[in-house]
Amino acid sequence: MWQYFVWQKQQKFNQESTLSKMETAKTVGISLALGDLYSRDGVGPLIHPLDGAIARFRALTRAINPLEPHIIVCSAGYCRQDPTRPQPHRHVSLAGQLAKYVRKEEGVWVNDLVSKPLCWSTRSEVRVGIKLAQRLGFAKKEEKVTVMVASNFSHLFRIWLYTELYTPGNWKVRLVRAHHKFSLVSHLLEFPKIIRDLLYIHRVLARLKRIKSKFLQRPND
Repeated sequence: MWQYFVWQKQQKFNQESTLSKMETAKTVGISLALGDLYSRDGVGPLIHPLDGAIARFRALTRAINPLEPHIIVCSAGYCRQDPTRPQPHRHVSLAGQLAKYVRKEEGVWVNDLVSKPLCWSTRSEVRVGIKLAQRLGFAKKEEKVTVMVASNFSHLFRIWLYTELYTPGNWKVRLVRAHHKFSLVSHLLEFPKIIRDLLYIHRVLARLKRIKSKFLQRPND
């Protein structure tokens, strides 16, 4: 079923690319999850006050130009340990809950949203969102593309790190501030998470440098 959905999206984007001969700016919006939107493990009524993920989605869609080609990706799964399969404590993934909310409350965006439980964590959501937009055929590395992500102020620096790491070199990045509650614990955890992710990026870049060095040292065939 998911393979058929991917094929459908690819056909749609290929048709749009054929019809449009002029290079048009494209937007890849990444809608980040935060918590459950619906009670009873995701199958109950909408939770009030509304979760921060809705504020992020609304800030993102306000910033997107509806007249330009765009896609919105949410890839947040069920849990960190197994993001792709339903859990006893969560029957509907965070991506699935956002899709349900958009279908019921923000219908104008329903055809622009791609929601699939594929990963867990902000870093993975950014990486998978960028990769999925390419896999679906919506955007290519050589095209004029803007990656757009919305979140609260203290979260944006980490998001910037991830977009710098995963966004193709000629794509642009736009970060949008969303206003929503963020617990004191979450605020306090941002700094150690930044340190953790800087170390992770350092290891990734160091490994890429070693691979490149080994490749350059190989004798010509």
